[in-house]
Amino acid sequence: MSEDEGPYSRVEVDPNESKHQFNTYIRQSVLELLKAASFHEDESISSIVERAVVKELERMQDERGEQYEIYPPHRIEKGSD
Repeated sequence: MSEDEGPYSRVEVDPNESKHQFNTYIRQSVLELLKAASFHEDESISSIVERAVVKELERMQDERGEQYEIYPPHRIEKGSD
């Protein structure tokens, strides 16, 4: 793997894939670090976060020894408790 391939080397990315917004809270110190990295690297915060998440998921799969299975969308029926 060349360094040019980056963290997406093992992940197929469809450029037409829809983007999803995640509403989440992160520590102020992490947000400030992301803002600084975004400025210095001339890259959006979302692309930095996406790259970091992909890298961490790859690490977790490597540690696990197999890839996570992605299930097709489905509904979960409520139980009759």
